[in-house]
Amino acid sequence: MNSFIKSAPITKGILIFILIVFAFLFSSAVRLTWVYWADNMIDGNVFKWNNEFMVTTNDSYFWAEGARDLILCDRDNASMGEYYQQNCHQENDLSPVNDPLPKITHFLYDILPFSLETIIFYLPVFAASLLVIPFILIGSRFNLLLSGFIASLIAVVSTSYYSRTVVGYYDTDIFNLFFPMMIVWSLALAVETRAKPYVLLTALEMAVYRWCYPQSYAIEFAFCGLIVVYIIYVCIMELDVKFDNDKKTNVPSRVPSIVLCIVWYLKIISFYLLAIISHLFWNVKNSKNVFNYQLLSIMLISMIEAPFVIKIAAIAVLYLIIFRIKVDKAILFILACSAVAFLITGGFEPIINRLDSFIFQRDGTVDYSGLQFFSVAQTIVEAQNIVLKDIPLRLNGSILLFIISIIGYGWLCIRRPVMLLMLPLLGLGFLSIWGGLRFVMYAIPVIAIGMGFFIFRDRKS
Repeated sequence: MNSFIKSAPITKGILIFILIVFAFLFSSAVRLTWVYWADNMIDGNVFKWNNEFMVTTNDSYFWAEGARDLILCDRDNASMGEYYQQNCHQENDLSPVNDPLPKITHFLYDILPFSLETIIFYLPVFAASLLVIPFILIGSRFNLLLSGFIASLIAVVSTSYYSRTVVGYYDTDIFNLFFPMMIVWSLALAVETRAKPYVLLTALEMAVYRWCYPQSYAIEFAFCGLIVVYIIYVCIMELDVKFDNDKKTNVPSRVPSIVLCIVWYLKIISFYLLAIISHLFWNVKNSKNVFNYQLLSIMLISMIEAPFVIKIAAIAVLYLIIFRIKVDKAILFILACSAVAFLITGGFEPIINRLDSFIFQRDGTVDYSGLQFFSVAQTIVEAQNIVLKDIPLRLNGSILLFIISIIGYGWLCIRRPVMLLMLPLLGLGFLSIWGGLRFVMYAIPVIAIGMGFFIFRDRKS
């Protein structure tokens, strides 16, 4: 790929832009095929209202109500009454006027010359196609530009993602993969380059993702967990504890001395733990983990339960304190304060609640006087459990291709260990076995980038 870039009369930046545009147009065109099909039906008008195609899901109408009410409120519609003018919805209704998707739609309505019906119908096409950007950016960073490009084409047409972002599917699912992949991109760059701007970018992406899709809490928490694991790994590498071979030979090997063997190994484990703890707290100034502490502190602040504006302000203030003022010695105190703020404003509770609603409360059948009652999750197709063999079919249509993709991803992680940051997405994908079909799509980026790397990889990667 490098030789192609050097021989071509265009720069790498222009090439990246061209690939992004091509992949974006490809994704959009594939999603618009439904419009062509509907327009060529004998009675295609049955799908239309006000000369525009109707959105296709129940949730779409729920979000559209919020967008409509914001637009009417903007027009100061006196016929709706004083309460409506002040609150942008009718008294006692459940219109989602304060949610991000209606607000984004309202903004687009103000700046674009299209009707509300047109915007909500076509928005999923172009919003979902943004997913191609992080794939190509990741590929560019790791000298795997064609791998990233191929991965972007695979991801946008994957069954699970396509079916929930097709034209007319006006729902928050359009944000489900774009923001996590952007976080993976900026977080990988932050870890590898230790550049301060990527720390700020990661925190801002997490805050915006949470604002657009509140259910993102668990996956953001998983990213923080991986940084904690990386901090421990760096500590172990810095310690470089070695034991002489003659000391190891003193380990009792006879069967009657098995208890002494266990005690000896427990001493070794205890020594490592104490060494790690002491290194974490007493060797901060000279540790490579200072940057990781800074990164984790800002990531935790981006996850606090607070209004969006307050959260952005807190991220900006903490960034200035950490990187503009020399506070390396106090970084553990700052990290502790961030952790306390995270725990006080939510902590593990949202994750537990999500697991409880998606997994533990799914068996809601109750037999009473011959009647059976079902929980809400049991009446939704996307919330139904699937078996393990169905996951490959929903991801790339074939068990063989799935295996190849997993091999490719494993290979990529061996060459580029930082790509282990994508593991939370793979884990959420397999959670579909217990949590329902909706979770399968989270594994798509891992499968796509694994296939892209397997098909095309730079010799130096």
